[in-house]
Formats: sequence, structure tokens, C-alpha cells
Amino acid sequence: MKKAIALLLILCLALTGCSSGDDTKDTKTTPAATATTAPAATATAAPEATATPEATATPEPTATPEPTATPEPTAAPEPVKISKSEIDFPDNTYYELPDDYTDGITQQGTVESFSYTAKKADGTEYEKPAKVYLPYGYDENDKETKYNVLYLMHGGGGSENNYLGNGDRNTMFKKIFDKMIETKRCEPVIICAPSYYVPGQDDTVSAETFYQEFLDYLIPAFESKYNTYAGGDVTPEGIKASRLHRAFSGFSMGGVCTWTIFENCLDQVAYFLPMCGDDWVLVGQKGDPDAKAAALAEIANNAECGLDGFLLYPVAGGDIDVAYENVKPQVEAMEKLTDTFKYCDNFRDGNFCYCVEIHHGHGGTTVNHAMYTVIPTFFRLDTSVK
Repeated sequence: MKKAIALLLILCLALTGCSSGDDTKDTKTTPAATATTAPAATATAAPEATATPEATATPEPTATPEPTATPEPTAAPEPVKISKSEIDFPDNTYYELPDDYTDGITQQGTVESFSYTAKKADGTEYEKPAKVYLPYGYDENDKETKYNVLYLMHGGGGSENNYLGNGDRNTMFKKIFDKMIETKRCEPVIICAPSYYVPGQDDTVSAETFYQEFLDYLIPAFESKYNTYAGGDVTPEGIKASRLHRAFSGFSMGGVCTWTIFENCLDQVAYFLPMCGDDWVLVGQKGDPDAKAAALAEIANNAECGLDGFLLYPVAGGDIDVAYENVKPQVEAMEKLTDTFKYCDNFRDGNFCYCVEIHHGHGGTTVNHAMYTVIPTFFRLDTSVK
């Protein structure tokens, strides 16, 4: 029995694996614990380390720009050069209208109404009426044929119907133009007869300032509708370019209006026929005529069109014309300024003529005779049109 116990001890020692003297240390065996399966943790990738940004280079200091040179003052445009030597002007002789002049007309023009929108300084819109004369043969669809334009203003208390009526009759004024065009006394012309009235404004002020409405509203509206030499280009540049085919005339208060058009629209209009009215806007109705003439000369001398680029032909009604006492001294003062207003018997030799209609005074007959005399001398400065 003792021997058996000794053998069992020896066996246990062998099983415990005592050290055999090598370099490996003893490992103490710990009984394995019962394995509990833990849920697998979701592996979260460690974020990449954010790279430290490179240090921003300090920008080079911006060079101070060279100071901008002050531009040279823009030189005034050279006046348009017009050679009159090749132009066949009729003489400026004043003619009485023959009593039977309008007999036998076979080619009658037509009269129609026209309207346009204008604005006051505060932006308020208002509608303006006008009457229009279209010469015989005018075709709105014929865009190749171009026509001269005469803008014609009535006198104080008048209206757009004064010259051409309401379209329901042939006025003497209309028949004169029918006959002049039919007999080739004058070039075919469209006539636009507006009014200067502005709602809620004094009539005199409206006449004196009509040029603003004329430039900004009437010309663009009218010449974009009718076949004029503007060719539909009613930009400021286009209106200037077609000025040799545009005239302005007016009677009495309309004559005053014509002078203001001369003052303010010389680079848009080439021909001027003020009838029985002086320029009282510059220095007053009873102002110094020499001062009026000097102011008008300064305007003409500074115009882009040059002194050969306009024709000016005032007409008065003589001693029985209520405006004559103001027109006569102004025109005589202008005649003295020969460097600017070159008085002539034929526009080939100058830019200025003056006529006194001694028999008919301040009225429609003077207007009719003025049209018969003066309009045939107009619309000839554009030598490119034969």
C-alpha cells in the first residue's frame, strides 16, 4: 500500500512539469474561465490625423497704382462741312401768291390725325394731338422712299387744326402744298402740325419750352411712324444725322416757338421760318435787340452744324403786323453780325434772309405767301440726295 502511494506521488510530479533548467520561465496555468461570447464591437476607424495646414505666405504688398492722368478736355467737334457751290437754290425773292394758283390741282395729298405721349418734368404723362399732311403718292409700305418733314406751329389761341383743318376739307394751306409739289416748285414734304399746349401749364411757358417735348417725344414718335430720312433711327444720333431733311416754322406765338427751336435744336433741325414773331425768350420781349442778336449769334457759332449748316428766313407782316415793332429791330441787329448771319439773296451765298409782307399783316394770308416763297428754298443742303 505504501509503495502504491509513492508511485502516485511520482506520477503527479511528472505531470506538473517541473523546470528542466532551460531559459524558458515557468508559466502558471490558470484554469480557463467559462467563455461568454461578447457582441462584436463595431470597429470605428480612428480618424486620420488632420494635417496641419501649411502656413499661408504673407502676400507681397500691392503696388500703389500710378495716378490716373487727367484726360485732356474733349475738343469741340468740327462743324460739318457743306459745300453750297453745287446746290441749285432758287432766289430768296418774295413772291405774292397768284390768285388762281390752286386751280387745276390733280394730285391731292391727304390729311390724317396723329397723337403721341409726352411727359411733364414730374413724370406725369399726357396725350398730344397733331395733324399730318401726306403728299400725293405717299405709301406707308414703301420704306425706300424718304420724305422731308416740316414741323409747323400755330399761333396764340390756335390749335393743331389751324393749317390743315380737321381733315374734312381742303384748306388753302393744303392746296398750296398740293400745287407746289405737283408742279415741282418744292420737294415732296410731310407736314406735322402739333400744338404747344401742356395740361395745367401757362400757354406762354408751354410755347417757350416746347423744344423739350419736340426733341424728347414728338420727333421720336413721328419719325418712327412715317417714312422720313431718319429711316426709323430716332436715337439722338439718328435725329442729328437726318437734320438736313427737317424744318420748323410757326406763326406769331408759333414764331416765338420757332426761335426757341433755333436756340436749342440747331443740331437736329436745319431750316427755320419764324413768321410774325420775335425771340423774346432770350432777353425779354422788349429787351435790347442787339443783346438778342448777340445771344443768337453765340448759339449759332457754337453749333456742331457750322454756319453753312442752317438756313434762317424770318418773315414779318409790315406795319399792320402787331409783332413787327419787335421783329424789325431784332432782325436788323442780326444783319449787323455778318460773321455769323450772312444775309443773302440766294442761300448759295449765305444763311440768312428776311422778308416783310407789307400788305397782309398778322394773319393767315401772310403765312400762305411765306410758304409759297420760302419752302422752295429749303431741303437742299444734303448734296447726297439728287
